Amino acid sequence: MRYFLIITILFLFLPATASAWPGRIVAVIDGDTIEVEPANGGQRVRVRLHGIDAPEKRQPVGESATGFVFGFLYREVEIQEQEKSPDRYGRTVATIFFSDGDSLQAALLRNGFAWVWPRYCKNCQEWQGLQEDARMARRGLWSEPSPMAPWLWRQQRREARQRQ
Repeated sequence: MRYFLIITILFLFLPATASAWPGRIVAVIDGDTIEVEPANGGQRVRVRLHGIDAPEKRQPVGESATGFVFGFLYREVEIQEQEKSPDRYGRTVATIFFSDGDSLQAALLRNGFAWVWPRYCKNCQEWQGLQEDARMARRGLWSEPSPMAPWLWRQQRREARQRQ
């Protein structure tokens, strides 16, 4: 009985662990949402890329960000789910790793096709460094005169609709 109590207490107070599983990118929804087919079969899983926000399709560079992700279609990946997954839209929130250890998020940031999203990405100094390097080199969205973060762009559009 004492062991049962100890195990129960451990489960209550230890943080939940995120799961990881192999798969293959089979569809691109936009610059930060993909569909993955699990390697062991089963249904496709819609995945929202953790910690970043890519420009919306109607934003400058939005179509280019989506096109960049298309370059990874059918690639074998490791999906590392976040603890707070799924999101409010039912998508699995995950970091997508390639066999060389790089991530899809890092590739997007390195090439200027996404922002680190501070609201959802804590302890992302490495990714912030990639974003800053892209900004300094004026790659991707950073080549625009006044790039606007997607979360601000969406908020601006919501406010404009409410005024109508």
